[in-house]
Amino acid sequence: MVEYIEGLPDRYDWLYPYADRPRSKGIYGVTEILYCLRKNFLTRVVPAPTAIAITQRKLFSRGHALEAVAFGPDRHNPEYFVGDGRLTDIEGHSDHIVRDDDDKIVEIVEFKSTRKIWFSSPNGKVYYTITAAKNATSKEDWGEICRKFSESHMDQLKVYMTITGAPTGVLIYYEMTTDNNYTWVVTSDEITDEFKENIYGRLDRYRYSMDNFVVPAKEYAYKWECSLCSFNRNSICTLCDQEGFDLKEFCDDVEKGKYNNKFDSMVEKYRDKYNVIPMTEVAQNGN
Repeated sequence: MVEYIEGLPDRYDWLYPYADRPRSKGIYGVTEILYCLRKNFLTRVVPAPTAIAITQRKLFSRGHALEAVAFGPDRHNPEYFVGDGRLTDIEGHSDHIVRDDDDKIVEIVEFKSTRKIWFSSPNGKVYYTITAAKNATSKEDWGEICRKFSESHMDQLKVYMTITGAPTGVLIYYEMTTDNNYTWVVTSDEITDEFKENIYGRLDRYRYSMDNFVVPAKEYAYKWECSLCSFNRNSICTLCDQEGFDLKEFCDDVEKGKYNNKFDSMVEKYRDKYNVIPMTEVAQNGN
C-alpha cells in the first residue's frame, strides 16, 4: 500500500521534544522583558506543553545555517552574557560577537531568518510586497519606500548592546523566498535614555511578579503579540483577569493531574467554571 500524506505525519512533527531554552531562576532573558510580561510569566509558571513544532524548528535551523555560512563553524562565536547595575539578572544570547585585541566587545551580530522582508512606506505603514506599498503610496513618494526590519528584533539587539556596552550592532536578515540578505547597522547613539528606562521598568515589574507570584498586567510592546500567544488562544490569559481565579491553584491542579493529566481538558473545565469563551470561538462569531 502506498499512502499520500499532505505535509508531515503528526508523529514526526513532534518527534523530538524540543522546548524553549530553559530559564534559570532569578535570571531573565532579554525577550522575556521585551515581549508581553504576562505571557512570559505564564510561560515560566504554568506547567503547559512547550514542544516546538517542526515548522518553527525549520526557521531556527535556517538561521543557524546562515550563521555558519557567514562566519564558518570555527568562527561562529555566540556568547551568553548577564547584565549588571540596573540590568542585573537579565541575560542575553548573541548569535555572534566581535571583540578587539583587548577582548572588549565592539560589535554584536544578530541573524534572523524570515520568509519575506516587508516594505515600509512614508505613509507610516508596512506592506508585504513592493506592489502593495506602491499602490498605497503617492507616486512622488515611491523613492522613499524601503525595506523594513522588525522593531522587536532591533530592540533585542539594542538591549544586547546596552548590557554589554557594545558600540555597534548588526541585524542581518536571511529572506527565504529569495535567498537574499538584508542588513542594518545600529550604533549606540540610537539607544535613547527613554528606551533604557523602559527596559529598566519592565525588568523591575517582571522581577516583582516572579518573586511574589503575582500575575503581571497584560503588557505587550508589539501589536502582533496577542495573536500569536498560546495563552491568549487557550484563554488562560483571560482567566487571569476573572474574579476568583487562582493561578496557583490552576497550576497545582495541572501538576497533580487532577483531570487525568490532560492539559487541554483541564483548561476547558476552568473556562466553563468562569464562563470564559475561547478566543477561537470569539473569532468565529466575529466579536
